Amino acid sequence: MPLFNFSTAMTANGTLDPLTGWQYEYLPFPAQVEVAFNAAVTEEAVATVSFGAETVMEEAPVQVVTVANQPPAYDQPQIVDVAAAGDRLKIRFREIAGNTGFVRGWIRITSLI
Repeated sequence: MPLFNFSTAMTANGTLDPLTGWQYEYLPFPAQVEVAFNAAVTEEAVATVSFGAETVMEEAPVQVVTVANQPPAYDQPQIVDVAAAGDRLKIRFREIAGNTGFVRGWIRITSLI
């Protein structure tokens, strides 16, 4: 069950694609995909999540946490969906307030075969 954790600084008014270059960015098998992420209290960002041609979440606000460096809990994914073999897993964050800060999260994939 591959798991990818990320904690990445965002630039003011910039975008971030944390899964780019990950070994499982393109799924080698059909899988259940779980995703969770959050941002620091000063960060205002939106996220778009897609699995292959399916947009699972489009430009929705990223949950803000008040405790610094608090990653999302592993037992509380925000998105759970199924993706096909060959699908590209993509999470794109866009900072919208002109601040800098961190986005934290994880993605877990479980093979269906």
